[in-house]
Amino acid sequence: MPTLYLVITALMALGLATMGLSAVARDRVPVTWMGRSVTRPRVWGAGVLLAATAIGAIRFLPAEVDIALLMAGIALVGLAQFMGRPVHS
Repeated sequence: MPTLYLVITALMALGLATMGLSAVARDRVPVTWMGRSVTRPRVWGAGVLLAATAIGAIRFLPAEVDIALLMAGIALVGLAQFMGRPVHS
């Protein structure tokens, strides 16, 4: 069972990290149905990267640090959906 747990968490972390890097690099959310509600894709990508780091390092970090990273990532994802669109001049 521990090996299955490692494989699942590694795949989750890798998938989230890929989506986060894509959002930061391209300035758009790679998930089509979610792209309409996210007003700041780079902030969303940074939040997803933080969450991916927390999920990937769950075995190596103390619980306090890991939960803080995960909550910070979730907060950035939520913030990216409620912030206004950036004004371009």
